[in-house]
Amino acid sequence: MHGFINIIEILDLLFFLIGNRNRGKNESKTDESGLSYHFDMLAIFLGCTKNSVPEDYANAVSNLRIEIENIEKIPLQKTKVTINGTTCEGMLSFKKRSEYLKKNRQVWINIFENFDKIIDSKNGTEWYGNALFCAGYGAVKIANLESSVESTDAALSYISKFLELNNEYETDQWTRKQMGKIFWEKVSPHLLSAISEKKNLDQFFLIARAALWENKKKNTTMAIDDYKSVLKISSDSFWGQQALQQLALYNQP
Repeated sequence: MHGFINIIEILDLLFFLIGNRNRGKNESKTDESGLSYHFDMLAIFLGCTKNSVPEDYANAVSNLRIEIENIEKIPLQKTKVTINGTTCEGMLSFKKRSEYLKKNRQVWINIFENFDKIIDSKNGTEWYGNALFCAGYGAVKIANLESSVESTDAALSYISKFLELNNEYETDQWTRKQMGKIFWEKVSPHLLSAISEKKNLDQFFLIARAALWENKKKNTTMAIDDYKSVLKISSDSFWGQQALQQLALYNQP
């Protein structure tokens, strides 16, 4: 599409590279503003044990974590791509991960069905927002790995509902622990201390939603709106810089 990048794939590739760089290290992650995202495990277990987490929610999150970990264990494959007669070597392919997803499709169907039940039954509780966060992130991963209208629509729906949450939302400590390796450790270097956790997550999900509009739905108007919404939160963040680059390709101010 006129040279536009697929930000969903860029996010996955970024997380893949960060994971390789940090593998074997036990470091706390700190962003440029000095905000530490090191998880105090003692505080987590004292403040929120699994016994205080609804069983259906705990099972859904655990299954999501296991499946994402299984996908991310599959190495990306180097391949060749020919564009306008020029062959580029060393491009990374997600093909093997997509094949794994296809073989385990029913597992993912069950995971999202369970999250849907939780979202329907837990509205008004802290687990509603946490379930939307987890399901939204999982759905973005899946939408990137398969060409399915249903997967794209599901991801758009989860993200939109998460964005509607008020700014007081905070991810509970048990969920942070469960999602630590597959999400928080990867994004924490790109979170800003100057804005709330919700606003940080809003930027992440707005970028992901814009990429879905752009690459899956071919709706550039909606994509531009989301990129601009990222900038309304902050243009100085990592996500703000990605939005600026995309808007520049559209010749948008």
